Amino acid sequence: EEEIAQIRTDDGPEFWALQYENEPLAQGAVEFDASRLRSFRWGYRADAHGKDRLYVILERPQHEGGDRWYPVDQMNRCQVMDAGLSPESADARTANIVVGLVPGDAGRPFDIVMLAADAVKADPHAAMNRGYEVYQRFDPMVWAIEVFGGHEVYFYGIAARWPSVRIRKLKKDTHRPKDARIREMYPFVDQGRVYVHRTEGYEFIREFSAFPHGRTVDLLDAFAWAPTVWCPPTVVLTPEDEWQRWQAEAREARLAAMEARSEGRDPITNYLVPWLAVGLAMLQPFVA
Repeated sequence: EEEIAQIRTDDGPEFWALQYENEPLAQGAVEFDASRLRSFRWGYRADAHGKDRLYVILERPQHEGGDRWYPVDQMNRCQVMDAGLSPESADARTANIVVGLVPGDAGRPFDIVMLAADAVKADPHAAMNRGYEVYQRFDPMVWAIEVFGGHEVYFYGIAARWPSVRIRKLKKDTHRPKDARIREMYPFVDQGRVYVHRTEGYEFIREFSAFPHGRTVDLLDAFAWAPTVWCPPTVVLTPEDEWQRWQAEAREARLAAMEARSEGRDPITNYLVPWLAVGLAMLQPFVA
């Protein structure tokens, strides 16, 4: 599986469709420019307790400040589930996407990170389990589900099986066709604000690259619903804010390392190491 995923990533969706799926995409037949999607990768750093903290590393060009690290647990996160009950398509799958929003910096608007892009063809029971696994992994603020007709089975089934889940219904949209809703999310991509993982987000990239002539649009449709439920961050970080956050995280990591080495107390004074560090920092101006 890893080798196949690597081939897909190296060759790109267009070549993969031609070479391995025998479904060539005609030049000019697609609407979206996949090169406008940006990439991110995962990273870890120790928190104040010495535990690994999960970050996204946004791969930005140098003129925007280069790679930017941001903790996943500080992002506004939402999950959208698009149940695979389409009678028009035998390829329809149940899609779950999790979007995380990163506050803008240096006067830019917030960025949109595709933390999860999962699509599976399964019966309702298995599909609900799969969605719950995604929910547990990222703990979103809300899990929204499209509800009309048979889709209500998913909403009430999830609410009954996991009563503590923060689930809600998406508003019904009978006035716009699905393709129109998908097209409305493209400006975010064109602005260079949407980040997708190169391997974990491959299925999303494949659908994006083939639209509107791909076999499926499950993940695209789920993503198109996200703006109706996400909570945009109100804070815009300046470079100084970013620097102060870095300094605070680095200081916490150093204190955690000191505690781990000395079991929390200085061997000479027997004071707790964090309090000793704070006391020395307060005396520094007088010593200088």
